[in-house]
Amino acid sequence: MKQDYFNPVFMDNFSCFPQINYLTIVPVSEGTLEQQIQDCYQKLSNLLVRKKNKKESIIKQTVFIKSGNNTQYYTTKAEILQLSGNYYGFFVPTTIVSQKPENNVLLSMEITLLTNPENYKVHRKNFEGTAYTCIKNNSFSLLVSGGLALNSKKTDIFRQSHQAFSIMNELLKLEGFSLSDVVRQWNYIENITEFTVQNGSKSQHYQIFNDVRSEYYGQVHFKNGYPAATGIGTNSGGVVVDFIAYKAVEEDNVYALKNPVQTDAHKYTHKVLEENNMVPKKTESTPKFERAKLIVHHNGATMFISGTAAIKGEQTIAQGDIDMQTRVTLENIAILAGHENLTAHGIHASFNKKYFSLLRVYVKNETNIQAVKNIIDELHPYCPCKIIQSDICRSNLLIEIEGVMEFE
Repeated sequence: MKQDYFNPVFMDNFSCFPQINYLTIVPVSEGTLEQQIQDCYQKLSNLLVRKKNKKESIIKQTVFIKSGNNTQYYTTKAEILQLSGNYYGFFVPTTIVSQKPENNVLLSMEITLLTNPENYKVHRKNFEGTAYTCIKNNSFSLLVSGGLALNSKKTDIFRQSHQAFSIMNELLKLEGFSLSDVVRQWNYIENITEFTVQNGSKSQHYQIFNDVRSEYYGQVHFKNGYPAATGIGTNSGGVVVDFIAYKAVEEDNVYALKNPVQTDAHKYTHKVLEENNMVPKKTESTPKFERAKLIVHHNGATMFISGTAAIKGEQTIAQGDIDMQTRVTLENIAILAGHENLTAHGIHASFNKKYFSLLRVYVKNETNIQAVKNIIDELHPYCPCKIIQSDICRSNLLIEIEGVMEFE
């Protein structure tokens, strides 16, 4: 007989998971970069007052910027980090992503907010210039980090990928975590589908990243599956990695979710992989991530949904059709989070409701953004949604969607 994970008899067996909210801040479209940043922080301050929260409840921020090259990216990044430090007065994990926000603004912000921070021990730290936040209570430890990068104006995906994972590895070890404890990861890769030519051979940026990731992941045992993850393109900035790691006293509440209509990304065949000749005589490896990670806790569950696209099995479908790709992508997410799929994973529970606390949509062509918005408004009219223009990991994909879903 399978255990009912939401039966009150068993509730003490489950670790708490902190309630996290997400805020999207968009500035007025006029003004300089500094003026738009200041406008974002003024709006954030107003929201915090309305929500009866303080700056200290913020555990991470992601800033999406309009940037055409690496020189502009690093100049903008330096200005944002300086103004951010002035605003907060303490370390906040910050990721600067070169993906063009909609509405013709210079930047937009996504704020990760810890509800009731007084219920946890929150430690803000810095490791070799990388800010991160540790959140703890008697049941679990959570590590939130952002902006892991080499910070080099020269695009070298191989070296930049190694540096990001090296920082990640060291930071996790420093706080008593392992790579296997990572439940969510974001991988931002400059010109993700383009190729670097070296000694007459070409290597695709995403494939280079995947091979480096496999090298690091191959050193540990992933007891609860690989992280949920997104691999997405940027206009500049090299390779930037974010992650959330979670470790609980009771570790039987973390599930790696498969999607019955999609092949696991880490089981893709060579047909959908690309070339990487950076390392001689090497076989290209698969993307190491799960379709989602589900964390069951005392009052429900939190699902981290990986970057999802219009893929059935391992093949892209509806090529060139943004409407159909958007609908298929949302259908894939619905199947992933559906009761039938959860039951197939041994999760037997009756949820009163489920909802997106965050939905992030990456659209390849800016001209398709309005069509995508119309479909999301039709299917998920009350969903908090952020749309960004960026390249996708396959040349025949027009859209990718990720999110966080809460079950109660």
